[in-house]
Amino acid sequence: MWDDTTDHWGKDSFLNIQGHPIAIVYWKAVYTSKQGTGWMPGQWKLLKGNVFNWKVLVKRWRKGTPDQFWEEFSEGGKPLGYKSILSRLAVQRKARNDMWAQKARDEFGSSFDNTFSYVKNGQRHVKTKAGDIAKQYCLLKNICDDDDDDDDKAEEEEEAP
Repeated sequence: MWDDTTDHWGKDSFLNIQGHPIAIVYWKAVYTSKQGTGWMPGQWKLLKGNVFNWKVLVKRWRKGTPDQFWEEFSEGGKPLGYKSILSRLAVQRKARNDMWAQKARDEFGSSFDNTFSYVKNGQRHVKTKAGDIAKQYCLLKNICDDDDDDDDKAEEEEEAP
């Protein structure tokens, strides 16, 4: 249901357009499209958090085997629930972002403010959110893995320098 380019795609989706199921990975493009005349305006804002959660969960699920996933997300031999798993993933993501952000501050030193900033309304602002800093640092160092965009939902949009 998440992605139609893998064996996991079952050609089933809650969103269908003219009888064609749309994989979740494309929902943002569909719901924010400027095509048409206001088709479901504001719908993306309602769905964004849930789509983000599924994205995080699916990416973690695919990083290993189902057994590895359940080994990490079980307690006392019982699988954790959806919200508990998401909570653990959020803790892991925060720790990873904090680590990369600190590494960026240490490595860039006095040039940090220049490198990790953005322009908004004509004014330059230094990034302060660990997720934003970590994302940019990983891009600069070409060390991004395939879940570096997981914080898109939680972060405010910022303009690149």
